[in-house]
Amino acid sequence: MQEWTTPQWREEVLAWTTEQGVTPTGEAEQTKLSPWSTVLRIPYPDGFAFFKAGGPGTGYEAGLLQALAEYGTPHVLTPLALDPVRGWILLPDGGPTLRDLHGRDKDLRHWERVLPKYAETQRHLENRELPGAEDHRPEQLPALFEALLEELEVGPRAELEALRTKLDQWCAELAASGIIPTAQHDDLHDNNVFTSRGHDLVYDWGDASLAFPFSSLLVTLRSVASSFDLAPGAPELERLRDAYLESWTDTHSRAELELLALLATRVGKISRSRAWQRALTGVDSPEHAEAPPGWLEELLEPDVF
Repeated sequence: MQEWTTPQWREEVLAWTTEQGVTPTGEAEQTKLSPWSTVLRIPYPDGFAFFKAGGPGTGYEAGLLQALAEYGTPHVLTPLALDPVRGWILLPDGGPTLRDLHGRDKDLRHWERVLPKYAETQRHLENRELPGAEDHRPEQLPALFEALLEELEVGPRAELEALRTKLDQWCAELAASGIIPTAQHDDLHDNNVFTSRGHDLVYDWGDASLAFPFSSLLVTLRSVASSFDLAPGAPELERLRDAYLESWTDTHSRAELELLALLATRVGKISRSRAWQRALTGVDSPEHAEAPPGWLEELLEPDVF
């Protein structure tokens, strides 16, 4: 957003952070500026704090983080201050990210440690209100799919329309599984996890929805496969999937969970399409215009993770 580069906006932000107890001791560095969010790195007496502002489609994150903090949610970075009305977030320094750690110690065991913790976060948020997060539960996805088909410029329209019956079946199977919908981060990769001395904290919930939990594996396992140069279906990816699914083995067999994970990552492409569409709401970003239809069109591709 254009206002994020103006001196007036910066002055307003720093006045607010000062009111929250974060008084700058030097120049605040704008470390991220995208069409849908921006981040300032602010030096202050206790070290560094990070201010984040979301755009029209992602500003709901502030209200969601407020709820997560009130619920005592584990493995989530606790904000220093929030302004849900303006979509403003003030966070402490979370330390290095998993991506930073991979630069020194690229080892899949880090993900084997992180994914069960993320699953614990999701289970903690079962049956909780998630302010601002859209309803992407399996029973809602067919209608969301129809809406996206109407609103997006997709190439293989006829082929996608022909998926409607199968999509209904996939979603019905997920809805009947007994797995409780919960917070689904939808962009869980190595740059959205802070990690330090065994403490792992999930960050950046700006794409999150209320959804079938296993859909998170869509982005995570693809990201891991790319980072570690792993082929689809590699044993290493199956091992990570199983480490994540362990949290639900109290109620379901391994075979059941593996099938549900396959279906969830398949229909999760609808959520990814909508997350991109929502992020681009009210912003000018032609370079990302193909992302929403692109994710929807991936429903026609083989399952990959």
